[in-house]
Amino acid sequence: MASRITAAALTVELRRLRRAGLADLTMRDRRYPELTRLLEQWAGPPPRELLGRLAYHSAAFAVVLAELPDPRLRHVAEILFHSLRGSTPPRLDDRRRAADQVFHPRDYGREPDTIQRTLERQVLDPLLIEVLLRGPTVPPDPAATTGGPDLDDWSDDLDRAHVTVGRQDFPAAGVLLDRWLGRPDLDSMGDAGQQLRARSLLLAGHMRRDQGRIAGPLSAEHAYRAAKDLFTLLGQPRRIAQTELLITVTEEMSGHLERAAHKYAALADDSRLGALDRTHARLWVGTALSKRPLPDRLSVAVAAIEHAARTLEELNEPDEWSIAIQKLALAHRAAGDTASAVRNIELALAHRRTDSPLQQVRLDTAHGHILLADPATRDYGERVLDGAEVIAGRYGLSHQVRAIQTIRRTT
Repeated sequence: MASRITAAALTVELRRLRRAGLADLTMRDRRYPELTRLLEQWAGPPPRELLGRLAYHSAAFAVVLAELPDPRLRHVAEILFHSLRGSTPPRLDDRRRAADQVFHPRDYGREPDTIQRTLERQVLDPLLIEVLLRGPTVPPDPAATTGGPDLDDWSDDLDRAHVTVGRQDFPAAGVLLDRWLGRPDLDSMGDAGQQLRARSLLLAGHMRRDQGRIAGPLSAEHAYRAAKDLFTLLGQPRRIAQTELLITVTEEMSGHLERAAHKYAALADDSRLGALDRTHARLWVGTALSKRPLPDRLSVAVAAIEHAARTLEELNEPDEWSIAIQKLALAHRAAGDTASAVRNIELALAHRRTDSPLQQVRLDTAHGHILLADPATRDYGERVLDGAEVIAGRYGLSHQVRAIQTIRRTT
């Protein structure tokens, strides 16, 4: 009986299945006795042939995921359990980062152990266990499939592209995205196809932004605006507001600082956005104003960044908090407060991330910029900037290369 199956036993099997991928339930069902018993209670015994069992388990898992309360959680589970394909799954840590980017859209994923603790153990696993123990509202059809192959393949490629963009492996990401964005025939695949196209455009925008392709055709701004049009068509206010925030980032990067600061300020109080996105907007108010060396603007910039940093700490976002501290150091430098700039950049360095070349370059660029302010550390600052420029060039981070060159000219 299902009542004899404990949550603890299901937790162990879910973690094992997540590491191996959903296909392992078909290939080695003896490793999952409790899950196997539950599925047979809902859908009867699985077919004997291998392909039939794969379809059986995929359909049953899809029915379980359909009971989750949030579409993002369903997509997160599909990524973590590698449920849409029977192929060998990517490394679990890579899937964790991709899933985290889906659940909290951002330029990078948090550390895998943080994702495991928060997104998996605190959020996803309890919901899955609840559905498994009580049974799905609509039992699975043993003959069902997981959907058309194009959409499945597209979603799978998009997950992989998230990982490659996070590593700044732009050639590999470009191949995965262009495979789908270059196919207008998929526009007729309904809301699901439009949703995938919008998400692909967002990721293409992130990639182009990191490459320094900010405005014009085939730019980050162009991709973001196309994604916003699709989210508007789909009637998704939160996604629309998130995309407006990204478009404002491209305006700031293009030098429209006052206009960007005003838009960030409005989005910081926009009810369509979640707490983290509103905090990003407030942080970027300070970033935009700190680039304009006017005393009244700089005091507002420092206050906005300090407020955002405190909020990120309250939201338990250590990586985001570290980036805010880095930006605070630069704001203090712009205001002429070298001591505070040094103190904050040392704090950011103590919490630096090492898995993202882009974040490494940004932090080293900020560090070098601050070191140049003191004649005693100027030579060291030049060496730090040299290293950052080499890494930026190696990964095609053209915007960062230009920023470093600008620092050298103006300091």
